[in-house]
Amino acid sequence: MIQRVEQRHLVSCVVTVVQRHFPVGRSVHLSSTGDDSRAESVLDAIHRLELWPVQVTGPSTASVSPSKEQKISSYIIFTRTVEDITVQTEMLYARSSWDSRGLFMIVVTVKMTDSEGFALSIICEMWQIGRGYNVVVVVQQDDLLNLYTWFPYSSHDNCADVKNVVLINQWVMEREGKFVRERSLYPYKIPSNFHGCTVILSALWKGGTEDEIYSQYFLTHNITINYVNNFRDDATILERPAIYLQNLGFRESDLFSLSTSTCSRRT
Repeated sequence: MIQRVEQRHLVSCVVTVVQRHFPVGRSVHLSSTGDDSRAESVLDAIHRLELWPVQVTGPSTASVSPSKEQKISSYIIFTRTVEDITVQTEMLYARSSWDSRGLFMIVVTVKMTDSEGFALSIICEMWQIGRGYNVVVVVQQDDLLNLYTWFPYSSHDNCADVKNVVLINQWVMEREGKFVRERSLYPYKIPSNFHGCTVILSALWKGGTEDEIYSQYFLTHNITINYVNNFRDDATILERPAIYLQNLGFRESDLFSLSTSTCSRRT
């Protein structure tokens, strides 16, 4: 009986988040580690609302999708362990529909004595593998569902590495259930002050009008910039965007300056 009540509240919590935060009409991807009645209940509830197209993957789903698959706006991932979320995220990241800017809700299907520490491990994996930053982790602890997220560049000691999480809300499992606070679970996370954190810019060269514009922006937002230039001398203007993207993919840079390279090519 207790287990059924807890399951009902978990489903209600997840569906409430979907209704309040997931963009209507945009694709939702639901992933689970196997047969799970909670995932099935959430899927059924979303289908009945008829507001979001839904894709579903499980353990046997192929990891590579068609190249023209549309980007996913929101994700619901049911998971049990950090190892599970690693496998699931790698599988989703390999799909052409992956969007690191999407909304992620990670639903932990087992109780945790250290819900904060577990949420931290989950968010670390999401960031390291796929650079997902709009992540909310739902973890049950006693008679509450704790919802955690993180904020990059919140201090000089907390830049682009996940070092801590924030308890952004809680769901009380009483009667019909409710959130403790009325607030957005997915607030805007790009700060106006980067607290001197370093951002790596992949650019062909340093200097000129574009560099002055970037420098002013970085100064205004308190960003320490580190330039990366690993271009071959004979790289063509068509090859350079691919090199930029490769830098991003291998975490060798955070941003790239395409206009700078184009301007340099013309001079």
